[in-house]
Amino acid sequence: MNLSTHYMYQQQTQFIMSSASRFNDVAMRLSANTRVLRPSDDPAAAMDAVTYRNALAQLDYYSGTRGYVRAVLTKEGDTLQTVTNTLSAINAKIMAIQKPAGDLAPIIQELEGLRDDLLASANAQDTSGNYIFAGYKADVKPFQKAQGSDDIIYQGGGTAIGQQVDEGREMKIGHIGSDIFNVDGQDTVFKKLDALIGALKSDAGNEGGGTWPGEELKAIMDAARSAVRKTEDNVGHAQVVSGLNLQLLDNLDAAGVSQREGITDRLQQGLGQDTGSQIALVTELQLSKVAMDSSMMVFQMMQNMSLFNLMK
Repeated sequence: MNLSTHYMYQQQTQFIMSSASRFNDVAMRLSANTRVLRPSDDPAAAMDAVTYRNALAQLDYYSGTRGYVRAVLTKEGDTLQTVTNTLSAINAKIMAIQKPAGDLAPIIQELEGLRDDLLASANAQDTSGNYIFAGYKADVKPFQKAQGSDDIIYQGGGTAIGQQVDEGREMKIGHIGSDIFNVDGQDTVFKKLDALIGALKSDAGNEGGGTWPGEELKAIMDAARSAVRKTEDNVGHAQVVSGLNLQLLDNLDAAGVSQREGITDRLQQGLGQDTGSQIALVTELQLSKVAMDSSMMVFQMMQNMSLFNLMK
C-alpha cells in the first residue's frame, strides 16, 4: 500500500507540473501576442513569416524610394512653375521692345535680371545640393559659359536619373536641362536672350533710316521670342510628364498599402497574432488554469486520503 500511495503521489505531481508548464507556456504566448514563439513551434509558419517579413521590408524600401522621388518631382515642379512665370515676363518685355516708349535702358536692365532669374532656375539645386536638371552629372552646374566663349551651354548629363519605384518599374526622376532650355541643337534660350540684350545695348535697331526695329534687331528679337516659346513648350511637356509620374506614385502608394495590409494579415494569421488566435489563446489559458487548479485540488485530496494520515 505504501508503494501504491507513493506512485499516486508521483503521478499527481507530474500532472501538476505538466498543467503548470502548459499554463505558463500559454501565458507567455499571450503576453508576446503570438502563437509561435519559436520556429520549432510551427516550422511552416516560421518559414512563411520570413517570406512575409521580407516582402514587407521590400514594400517599405519602395515606399521610401517613392517618397524621395516625389520630393524631387515636387521640387522640379515648383522650379518649372518659376521658369514659366519668368518666361512670361521675358516675353512681355520683348513685346514692349517692339514699340519702345522712351529710354530702353530700364527694359534692358529688366531683361538682364529676368535672364539671370531664368539661369538661376536652370541651375537650381535640391536640398542635397544636387542640380535638378543635370541628370547623372548631379554635381555639375548644368548651364555655364563654354570654355573660351561667352555662350551659356548645357554641360550636365545626357540622361535623366532613373529610380526603381516598384518591383519591375523604373521611373525617370525629372528632366535634363538640354530637353528644356536648349532650343536649337546646342543653342540655348540664354544664348538667344544674350544676343538680344547685346543688340539692344549696341543700339542695333536704329539703322535703316530710323525705322524701329531695324531688320537686324527684328531678326534677333524674333529668334529670342521663338526661343522663349520653344522653352515654354518644353516646360509644359515636362510639367505634364511630372504630373503623370506623381499620379503614378500615388497609385503605387495606394497599391502598396493594400499589399501591406494583405501580407500583414497573412503574417499575423500564420503566427497566431490575429484577433481570433488571441481569443483562442485566452480560452486556452483559462482551460489550462482550470486543469492546473484541478490537479492541485486532487493532490490535496489525496494527501488527506493517505493511509499514513488515517493511521495517526
